[in-house]
Amino acid sequence: MKNILLHVQDDPGMEARFQTALSLARHQGGHLTCLQVTPTPYFPADGPISPETFNLFVDSVEVPAREQRAALEARLGSDMVSWDWRARNGNSAIEILREALLADVIVAGTGDEAPDISTVGALVVHGHVPILAVSGDVSQFDPGGPIMIAWNGKAEAANSVRHSLPLMKSAANVHIATITEQLLDFPATDVAAYLSRHGIHAEIHERRADPSVAEALTAAARELGASCIVMGGYGHSRYRERMFGGVTRALLQDCPIPLLLSH
Repeated sequence: MKNILLHVQDDPGMEARFQTALSLARHQGGHLTCLQVTPTPYFPADGPISPETFNLFVDSVEVPAREQRAALEARLGSDMVSWDWRARNGNSAIEILREALLADVIVAGTGDEAPDISTVGALVVHGHVPILAVSGDVSQFDPGGPIMIAWNGKAEAANSVRHSLPLMKSAANVHIATITEQLLDFPATDVAAYLSRHGIHAEIHERRADPSVAEALTAAARELGASCIVMGGYGHSRYRERMFGGVTRALLQDCPIPLLLSH
């Protein structure tokens, strides 16, 4: 994970994302690209807009963006991390996906602090790179700490395992957690065998969905001291996830541990 793309936006979870991205860049010896997306001005088309109104709107968006950039660049300038800054206007998810063409991982925000959880959902579903989703509750991230794989035997989970190999190879421990709701076409033992061929030893843990799959996974991650949870994102259609909820959405809304997600 040498090319790390950080979504920069002025929200309460920004500091957690920033520190997480910095830790990952230091650990991987990688390059950090900070992408700041500001919304495109929108005005109703049913009447003229005075120059004063337009300027006030632009200032309300661009002035805070310039101030945030100056503050973060000052901090980055004193850190021994390779970095650059990109600025775009438009929809956050669309612009992040455009910039992520040659990224290895995208660091984005989630939880109640994120301005729009659907942004992370769009990145997971439509992106071709893993998403490191970070809640504002994350105080620190240790890329070399224990990693827990949330395994359900699906293609999305398998993609997340492949995408996270660079982290797992340097992790203190790797754990595979399964929820014993049903038999899996590809059991956890297959994952352990796959990882062993990459020189990674993993321990298998079985948990019951008590009181729910999401809560059982969060509890297991805490017990194991996991620095992040590797899992597949949105195994069902977005429509079903929106209507009936889902493990991905539940963890994105309330998980104090970073999630490495792939679709």
